[in-house]
Amino acid sequence: MKKRYYIVIAALLFGASVAKAQDHIKLDLQKTIQLANDSSLEAFRTQNMYLSGYWEYRTFKATRLPSVHGSLTMLESDIPCLIDVA
Repeated sequence: MKKRYYIVIAALLFGASVAKAQDHIKLDLQKTIQLANDSSLEAFRTQNMYLSGYWEYRTFKATRLPSVHGSLTMLESDIPCLIDVA
């Protein structure tokens, strides 16, 4: 019997939270057009193209930066080596 009350109370609380989340907003023509432009497929494609171009440029600039290349050679010495080089 108590279990049924808990289920009813939980359902009422959940229903109240869902109903509150569905608030109405007023849109004028300008806001409607802006919302449609922001959520359109063309806006997504444009943003994606912009970001891919940005990262392509960053990669290009990074390849032009100076870098240090070197090689390490082991010299024979009297110092014992702690790492086993097989």
